[in-house]
Amino acid sequence: MELTRALSKHRAEKPRPSIAGPPPTRDLAIVLPYGSMASLESLWFIRELDPKRPGPAGSRYKAFLGRVFQGVNEALDNREDFDITVDDGREISGYRRIVRIEYEP
Repeated sequence: MELTRALSKHRAEKPRPSIAGPPPTRDLAIVLPYGSMASLESLWFIRELDPKRPGPAGSRYKAFLGRVFQGVNEALDNREDFDITVDDGREISGYRRIVRIEYEP
């Protein structure tokens, strides 16, 4: 009974918005170019993009990841609520600020 009362109190004090309503406005969208991804783990099998191997493709990808993670770290430092998304050509809305990370600066 005590747990039920505590949960009921919590629910009354912090109601959740309906999932059918409009999504909340977030602070930041970190937008990656279409066709790119920000992951070291999923690219281990592509030797040209292996960040541990020398080469122009790997160097460009490593620089790209550095810019992505710099944006993420800045958002975390600023305590911003953020999403990482890919620019697929549709309008990006619902964010106070949009930061686009280019593959080539």
